[in-house]
Amino acid sequence: MKKILLNYCFAIVALVVTTSISWAQGELAGIQYRNIKVADNGQSFSMEIWGYSVEPGYTTAAAPWSNFTIRMDLNLVGGATAIGTLGPQNITFGLATAGSLTSNPPGAGDITKPRLGINLDRGTGANLTAAPQRLATVTIPVTGGQVTSASVAFTRPNAEVTGSYWKSSKAGEENVLRAIQVSPETSLPVTLTSFKVSKEGTSLAQLNWTTTQEANSSHFEIERSGNASDWQVLGRKESSKNSSQLVNYNFTDVTPISGMNYYRLKMVDLDGTFAHSRVESINFGEYADRAITVFPNPVSDVLYLNDLDVASMKEVALISADGIVAYQSNNITTEGISVKNLIDGLYIVKVTRADGSLSNHRVLITR
Repeated sequence: MKKILLNYCFAIVALVVTTSISWAQGELAGIQYRNIKVADNGQSFSMEIWGYSVEPGYTTAAAPWSNFTIRMDLNLVGGATAIGTLGPQNITFGLATAGSLTSNPPGAGDITKPRLGINLDRGTGANLTAAPQRLATVTIPVTGGQVTSASVAFTRPNAEVTGSYWKSSKAGEENVLRAIQVSPETSLPVTLTSFKVSKEGTSLAQLNWTTTQEANSSHFEIERSGNASDWQVLGRKESSKNSSQLVNYNFTDVTPISGMNYYRLKMVDLDGTFAHSRVESINFGEYADRAITVFPNPVSDVLYLNDLDVASMKEVALISADGIVAYQSNNITTEGISVKNLIDGLYIVKVTRADGSLSNHRVLITR
């Protein structure tokens, strides 16, 4: 499947040693990046770090691994411009039992992009094996807007202490830096080019999606939620397995719930690796068929909603392009919303109905 997420490059805190450091061109260990997922609110993304040995001599008790130091640069897609505050809450451990994250790692990199570093220690963890094992899972908050997708661009091993490498705690080799190789199999095998949900009649939800590239893909699971948090599996669609052509899929939800229905696809690889699509929604609630528009657009003075039944409205908010709530009120009247004091630019008008349903509308403020 296609990595739904960020082009990023991990950068790690330099290890300070008192003895000389040498660089080993031989023994390799590998890493994989799995299950890269963007949070539904677009404010963070998560990924699993898996490690494995490709040098048999380093899976034995006589040569246990010590730590992984990995550095990456990030491409944040969707408006986010930087990594948020990181702490112990942003990392959970698997085979590794200790470690840390940093958003300002040492070493050279693309200074125009956010950079992320990760240091994973063996501690009391087990040895590497030939098969991949989960080292840790990291959750990375973003700032400056939302993130919509992400993918790992590349990992940059080098012979410097600030580069990406791993170390063994084998006697006499504690300060030898060993090369990391990134498995090409970490790319998720589906390139999802579209995903849409629409009403069919008054009681059916029609899901349509399209792929342009599939490699070792297994199937799609269709998931639904009433609150965009708790998900249930509605059904399953077999994939084309391997394809480089446009493939169309569809699924009909014959029992949508009353109110908002949120949908997403779980795209599953043959080896169990998976990623989620973006979330799409549709409303089968009391006010679903009562369309809302905002006018005038562009607006310079007062913004109006065309739905005069204010009893059906709970809250309205104006959110700037960088994610800042510029206006918010639950006192909605037919007199409109004054935008005289707001900065010119593109805003999202977020309308919340009394039944909990939401609608979003773009409006341009200009003078």
